[in-house]
Amino acid sequence: MELSISGSAAMGMAEKWKVPFVQEVYATRIAATTLEDDIDVIIELGGEDAKILFLKDGMEVRMNGSCAGGTGAFIDQMATLLNISLEEMN
Repeated sequence: MELSISGSAAMGMAEKWKVPFVQEVYATRIAATTLEDDIDVIIELGGEDAKILFLKDGMEVRMNGSCAGGTGAFIDQMATLLNISLEEMN
């Protein structure tokens, strides 16, 4: 097992504590694909932004750079982009 740190404030903490820094999109993808084999899309809603990672045929990332207040709109946009209803987002 290896300890690493990621996130918006992680780089400074990683340097201070001598812990490896891992970019958060990469860390999210590695964690999700380690836990589950057949993943097409990952949606991450954070306190500062929201991201959607498309994993088919490589990886494409789309991001809402607004604060967390925009995450509801992000969910609506992602449902539209994925051509599914909000109920199917679960």
